[in-house]
Amino acid sequence: KKRVIDTAVDLLRHKYAPMFKPSERCRPPHMHRDTLRNKLFNHDIVGDAVSDPQALVALLERINLGLSRRAESSWPQPVRKHLAKARTHGFFLGMNDFGWLEAL
Repeated sequence: KKRVIDTAVDLLRHKYAPMFKPSERCRPPHMHRDTLRNKLFNHDIVGDAVSDPQALVALLERINLGLSRRAESSWPQPVRKHLAKARTHGFFLGMNDFGWLEAL
């Protein structure tokens, strides 16, 4: 389980390098690698439905795509100012404080 999550997060981190920050307290639309790994590990997504890193990345990319299609007005006011950067880099998972985990 840990290997699957670690590998998947590393793949995302390399694809979206500018969006991952070293600080645990990074602000939207950025994400911290270890925080993402911990959230995924505690969510128990890996196992039944997802058994390899590529499947987990594909699932996270689908969620990211869904977030990218949200109307600007549907985002909370405080994070709207970060939408331009998220669109520039195509990375939206850091926009809503892991609320997307509920979609898993």
